[in-house]
Amino acid sequence: MRSRRIGAPGHIVYRLLSNPEHIARAWPGIRRMDILSHHANHATVRMVFALAGFPAIPTEGTVNWDGSGEIRFTATHPLDITMLFGLMPDGDRTQLTMAMTLDVSPLMGALSAFIPHERIAGVIGPELDTALARVAHAIEADAATMRLE
Repeated sequence: MRSRRIGAPGHIVYRLLSNPEHIARAWPGIRRMDILSHHANHATVRMVFALAGFPAIPTEGTVNWDGSGEIRFTATHPLDITMLFGLMPDGDRTQLTMAMTLDVSPLMGALSAFIPHERIAGVIGPELDTALARVAHAIEADAATMRLE
């Protein structure tokens, strides 16, 4: 889990992160993403991502948002993955928290039992930091443009 303060109000942060078309540029490791269906509060997506030193992995899952300040991606095949963005508005700024859970056992089989959780977290953590920096840059640029209009 990682957190970063974003220089934009919560509604602007939420608008960017709940738009499936912006997810690929914000979330860590995504190499390609196709939107299979898009609804009022969720989208089904197919994506290819490379994360934690593993080769590119195709997966399909659902992105959910409900206006509560949380955006969640879940997939169960071929890996169990959950990525969560949590927003805590603070005036004209937003505290953005990103958390990821990943089960590597489908890729590594029985060997996954010998990989310490801290080692995987140590690889994924910097990728989450990079993702949050990209999100902050995109949102702060978008917010600055909106203030100029």
